[in-house]
Amino acid sequence: MKQMHCVYWNGVKDMQFKKPKILIWDLEFKGTENWKKELKIFPGYLLCYAGKELGKPGVKILTRRQFRSKDILDDYQLVKAIGNELRDVDMHILQYGSKIDFKFMQTKLMYYNLPPLPEPPVMVDTCIVARQRLALVSNSMRTQAEFFKFPEEKMKITHEQWYKAFALDTPTMKIVEARCASDVRITEQLYLKLRHLMVNHPMIRTEGCAVCGGFSFKSEGTRATAKRMYRRLYCKNCGNPSFELIPRMKK
Repeated sequence: MKQMHCVYWNGVKDMQFKKPKILIWDLEFKGTENWKKELKIFPGYLLCYAGKELGKPGVKILTRRQFRSKDILDDYQLVKAIGNELRDVDMHILQYGSKIDFKFMQTKLMYYNLPPLPEPPVMVDTCIVARQRLALVSNSMRTQAEFFKFPEEKMKITHEQWYKAFALDTPTMKIVEARCASDVRITEQLYLKLRHLMVNHPMIRTEGCAVCGGFSFKSEGTRATAKRMYRRLYCKNCGNPSFELIPRMKK
C-alpha cells in the first residue's frame, strides 16, 4: 500500500496535514434519576472533567475548584471551559458516555445558551463495543479492567465521599478529580484493546489502516464473494482486519 500524503476527515482534504483530534474524556457530576432509573443532568451540576488526546501523555483536569461560585448550582464557567475543549474534537472516546456524558454536556451548554457540540458526534463507546462483541458478566469499566488485567483499577469512592464532593469539599474533590483522570486512562486502554473488534469504526484515514493509520499489514488468507476475491489483511499495529481486492487475471 502507498504512503499517504494527505489526511482526509469526513471526506474533506486537510491541506495542513492535520491529524484528527481524538479525545478520551469523562465527567463527574451530581445528577438526578428519572422514573426509569436513568441519570439526568437537569437538575444537577458538574463537578469536574478529565480529558486526554489519544496516544499523548497527561490528562487535563477542569474542576469546580478552578471556577468557584457562591451558588453551588452555578457551574456556568466550568461548562463553558469544557465546551471549548470539546468543540473541535473529531472523534470522542467514552465509557458509557454516549448514553450519559455527551448528552449531559449538550444539555448544560444549551441551558446556558452556549454553542452546542457538533451533531451527530463521531463517537466510540467502549461499553457498547464490549456489550456487542464480548460475553462479560458486566460491561462496566471495573469488570472490563479486571477481565483484561489492567495495572490500573477503577477507583472506589464511598457514599460519604460522594456527598462531601457534592458539597464541593476540597480534599474530597481532589479524590474525585483523581478518579476522573483514572477513568480516562482506563478508557484509553479499553479502546486500544477493543477497537479492532468494531464493525463500524470511524475511518481515521483513507489509506493505510482506517482505525489507527498504520501502514504495516500481514496477509492471512482470502475472502471470496460471488464476483470478487479479496486478500484478508490485518494491521500489525492494532489488529484491525481489512480486505484488499485481488485483480482478475487477464486472459
